[in-house]
Amino acid sequence: MTAAILDPTFKANMLAQLASGTAGSSLAASSRENTIQELLNSAAAMGTSQSDAGNFGELNILLVKVLEQIAVLGRYFEPEFKSALIKRVQDLLDPSEWGKEDALPSAASFHTLLRLLVSINAEKQPGLGIAPNGNFVAAWHDGEDRFFVEATKNDLMKWVLSRTIETQKERASGEAKIHRFFEVTRAWRPEGYIAHASNNNRK
Repeated sequence: MTAAILDPTFKANMLAQLASGTAGSSLAASSRENTIQELLNSAAAMGTSQSDAGNFGELNILLVKVLEQIAVLGRYFEPEFKSALIKRVQDLLDPSEWGKEDALPSAASFHTLLRLLVSINAEKQPGLGIAPNGNFVAAWHDGEDRFFVEATKNDLMKWVLSRTIETQKERASGEAKIHRFFEVTRAWRPEGYIAHASNNNRK
């Protein structure tokens, strides 16, 4: 397919705008499709090229979609959390780390994950990964305890955790929609992993 390759300087400028919050209002004001096309057109105007680039081009397009989602929902995060999340996403979607035949991640899955992070008011930055099916996975560690959450495209979260209580290691797994996530996982005290602060006021 024909794909736009984002110039590194253009991409860096985009990231700087998102980190500072200056891009949020303009990105939220237009549809996702129009926003992506405007960004790609701007990239082309700055000297980028159109070529058959395989996953390189598609990953850049995916990065634009993901950054647009962060720009829209990132107002709910502390600036440091938002900046760290942008950096993790940029590293994860670095085309140099992907093979031409690798299955691409799902933008819809990332949107679900982002909505979860807002819903639970996460304070600890999760590690990010990609499941073989293209879903985004968030991972929190608290000592030897582990909490993994896989985000699907329809607000459904699949989770696996392990924690040690009085020298006994316990494991559990399940599925829950975003609005039921804390209710379903409450028995395993997920706030120990993500430092949930239910009394914090959102911006």
